[in-house]
Amino acid sequence: MKANALTWLASLILCLGIGASGHLDAQDDHSAEWAQSKALQDAQRAAALLQKKERAALAVCRQTVGESSAAFDADDQLICTPKRGAAVRVAHIQTQAPAKGAGQLDKHLGISGAHSSAGF
Repeated sequence: MKANALTWLASLILCLGIGASGHLDAQDDHSAEWAQSKALQDAQRAAALLQKKERAALAVCRQTVGESSAAFDADDQLICTPKRGAAVRVAHIQTQAPAKGAGQLDKHLGISGAHSSAGF
């Protein structure tokens, strides 16, 4: 009976030792996942800003030229192309903060410049 109790005690100590040692393993390194997550968030934020810029540009073109499409040239100038007629260069998009007193849309997107009818 004494041997049976010692066997049970040894088994219990062994099980507790194995169970308690599980937390001693090295923690998983999630730093790579964090970097990927940050890159994904940055990409999503950039895509959202680009979509917002394109929608605002389309609104500016429709307000300025009428029914038209909006595009940007290599110099980041907004080009409005009406359904009929020549393309019109409308504005230059700044990357810095807009000037004080700019319109609501201009303030939000940093659009500067006046409507110019320079053909494209």
